[in-house]
Amino acid sequence: YTGSNYYSVYISNNASFTVEDGNVKGNNSYAIYVSGSSTSALINGGTVESKNHAIITRSSGELTVNGGTIKTTGNSKGAIGTDVSKCTININGGNIIGVTYAIYAPSSSSNSNDTKTINIDGGNIYSDLYGVYIADTKTTLNIGKNATEFSTTVPELSGVLYGLYKTNGTVNFYSGRL
Repeated sequence: YTGSNYYSVYISNNASFTVEDGNVKGNNSYAIYVSGSSTSALINGGTVESKNHAIITRSSGELTVNGGTIKTTGNSKGAIGTDVSKCTININGGNIIGVTYAIYAPSSSSNSNDTKTINIDGGNIYSDLYGVYIADTKTTLNIGKNATEFSTTVPELSGVLYGLYKTNGTVNFYSGRL
């Protein structure tokens, strides 16, 4: 499915959306927009792409990526982005490819409830500049699994400039490769 000037897929109000295969493409805006408590997107396969954020998650929305490819072709946004409000992103597999950012968590509002949690347990995260960019004091990034076994290869975060760029927030690095 290809959207035109707004969202290709808008998920809200306790809804869920799953991509198993195929393509979801946003031309001039987001391919998938996830917003609201008990609202979720699950990517198991296929391709999600846009010139803007391919997927944006906000307002207590949750995104889980187990496979497939998520990419942006535009220079200013991340393949996966957060807005100024609370959200959870789980990356267990797949390829997240950005031009400027693969995963982008900008500064948040001053609301103390607007925490963002990003868990990267698998997959390949790559961008021409920043693999993962965090500028929000209320963002927690967990890389790898907090387990007895340590992996030096999974997950992999890389960028031509930085694999991880953090100006604020908390990073817990358990395993993987930067």
